[in-house]
Amino acid sequence: MDRLLTVKEAAILLRISQSKLYCMVKENTVPHVMLGGRVIIPERSLSAWIESSVRGG
Repeated sequence: MDRLLTVKEAAILLRISQSKLYCMVKENTVPHVMLGGRVIIPERSLSAWIESSVRGG
């Protein structure tokens, strides 16, 4: 099973603020799921998103 990250954990990995990550979630820029009103970010999806961003320029 994929590791599920909180916004705090994902923000630390991305080296951005939690508020910036929440804005990205609201804009549907970053992969995420809503689970019981909480934002959850699958680590594998986040890694794939980063890789595609790097390759895409």
